[in-house]
Amino acid sequence: MSYKSIHEQFVSGLNGTTLSEVSVQTAFGAASIFLRDTSFLLFGVHSSKIDCWFQLALDFTLLVVPVLLAQTVLSDVSTQLLIALCVCSLLTIPACIKQFYKNVNNSNQLSATSLLSTEMGMVRPFITNTRSFVLIATAIAILAVDFKIFPRRLAKTETFGSGLMDIGVGLFVFTNAIVSPEARGRHTHISCFVNKCVAIIQSLKASLPLLILGLARMLAVKGANYQEHITEYGVHWNFFITLAVTKVLSTILFVIVDPMWSGPLSVVLAVFYQYWLSTCGLSQYIQLGLDGRGGRSGLIDANREGIYSCVGYLAIYLAGVLTGRFLFKKRTKLCDWLWFFVTLTTISTILWCLLSYCVTAVQPISRRMANTTYVMWIVALGIFLVCTFLLEDLIITGLKSIVQFQILNLF
Repeated sequence: MSYKSIHEQFVSGLNGTTLSEVSVQTAFGAASIFLRDTSFLLFGVHSSKIDCWFQLALDFTLLVVPVLLAQTVLSDVSTQLLIALCVCSLLTIPACIKQFYKNVNNSNQLSATSLLSTEMGMVRPFITNTRSFVLIATAIAILAVDFKIFPRRLAKTETFGSGLMDIGVGLFVFTNAIVSPEARGRHTHISCFVNKCVAIIQSLKASLPLLILGLARMLAVKGANYQEHITEYGVHWNFFITLAVTKVLSTILFVIVDPMWSGPLSVVLAVFYQYWLSTCGLSQYIQLGLDGRGGRSGLIDANREGIYSCVGYLAIYLAGVLTGRFLFKKRTKLCDWLWFFVTLTTISTILWCLLSYCVTAVQPISRRMANTTYVMWIVALGIFLVCTFLLEDLIITGLKSIVQFQILNLF
C-alpha cells in the first residue's frame, strides 16, 4: 500500500465514542476560562496592571494546553482533568475574597438581593468565549488527528456514530448563526422582488471568499496528492463550500420568510429531510451511490454527502438563529441572565432527552448525512456549550461584584 492509502485507512472506518465523552471534551472550554478569569482576578488584586507577556503566557497555559492534553495524552482521564480544573478554579475564589475580607466591616455586607441586581451591561463575553473555544478545539483536532497520539475514537466517524471531530462543522455553523444579522435583529423583511434579488446577490458575493477557499483547498489536495477521506463530503466538496452554500440558502430563505419563524422552519426542515432519508431511500443512496456499490459517477453522485448534508446544516443554522435571537434580547441585571441560564439549561435538557429517544427510534447519529439526530445533537451540544460559558460568566460577574463591593468599603 502507498503512504497515501495507509493514511486514508488510518482515518477511515471509525465508529466514534460516547456522547458523554464528547460533552466532557466540550466542557473544557468553560472550565479553562473559569480558571483563567479567577487567576486574573487573584493576580489583579495585588497589581492594577498585569504584564502583557505574563497574560499571554497564562492565556496559552490555561486556555490551550488543557484542551490539547484532553484531546491527546490525557484523553483517557479527561473527566478527572476537567474536575481538577474546576477544583483549582474554586480554590482561587476564597483567595480572591480573603485579600479584602479581613479589612471590611462585617456589619456592612453585600446582600443576595443587591448581588442579583448587579448590572452586567450589554457586553456578552460568553458568546465570544464560546466561538473562540470552537475555533481552538477544532484547530487542535485537525492538526492532531493525523498522529497516533490522537485517539481514533475522537476522530470523524465513517457513517454512524459520535466522534469529537464530528461536531466541528456543526458547531461552526451553529456559533456563526447565533451572531448572524438575523439573530441580532438587524435583518429587515424585503417585500420588493428586485431588492430580494439584490440581497441574494450580496449574499453570493459575501460567500465568494469561502467558495474560493474551498476551490483552493480542493486544488491543493489534488495537486499535492494528499490523503482524502471522500466519505466526509465527497470527491470535490469540502467544509468551506458547505459553509458558503448554507449561508446562501439561509439568505434565500430569509428573503421569503421572517427570521422569527427560524425555529419552526428548522424543525420542519429536519423532519422533512429525515423522512427523505428514511422513507425515500436517500440514506441508502448517500451510503452506496447510484450503482449500489459506493461508486461515484457524475458530479452530484461524486459529492452526494456534501450536497445533501447542506439540508441538515441549514436546519442547524436556523436553530442557531433562534438561539441567537433569545441571546440578544435586552438583559442588563445578573438576575435576568440567571433566569435565562435556567431557561436555556431546561431547553438543552429536553433536547438531550429527545436525542436519546431518536437515536434508537429514528436513526443513529450521522455526520455524513447530517440527519435529524445529528442536527438535534449539535443544537443540544451548542446550547450546552453556551450554558457552560454563561454560567462561568455569571459566577465571575458575581465574584467581581463582591470584590468591588469590599474594595469600596475600604474607603
